[in-house]
Amino acid sequence: MNFMGHQNCPQDNAAVYDLVKMLSREADGCPTLVEVGAWAGATTRILACFYGRVFAVDHWAGSEGDRMKELAEEYGQVQAYSTFLANMGDLMYRKVFPLAGPSAFYAKNWPAHVPIDMVFIDAEHTHEAALQDITLWSPHVRPGGIISGHDYCDVFPGVIRAVNETGPHTLAGLSVWWRRKE
Repeated sequence: MNFMGHQNCPQDNAAVYDLVKMLSREADGCPTLVEVGAWAGATTRILACFYGRVFAVDHWAGSEGDRMKELAEEYGQVQAYSTFLANMGDLMYRKVFPLAGPSAFYAKNWPAHVPIDMVFIDAEHTHEAALQDITLWSPHVRPGGIISGHDYCDVFPGVIRAVNETGPHTLAGLSVWWRRKE
């Protein structure tokens, strides 16, 4: 699979896998997962490894100050999205459903009758953007569900600040954070 130069470390992939495995043991029926910031789909495939539906939210244009922006500009937004689609293979529209556009748009328009079992936030890494994603998506997570994300590390102090401001959390892998919704 071509991830256009972007892969998470094995420890973080294992941490996400363990969270989804834990969720799959607890969830009744077909759990709903939302990934905010899917890019080429490495984490999307992990989220989709058990039963359930993964809604992958991304605009596939990268973010300012992030190497994904440079890649999107070099290869083009359409190529970035096409790479995601190709990487999903037979999961596409069976388990993975892309939502192309801004996170805030989808969070504000998420249907109230579709509770989310887990949201995984890995989009823009500024404090403002991470705080907005956590704030907008958390109300859609069912009680007992998981609010999680990536890049809780010194390289992204905005993510650390946003996560700390929104409540207690647990760290897993090298930079995965998560909490249960009360």
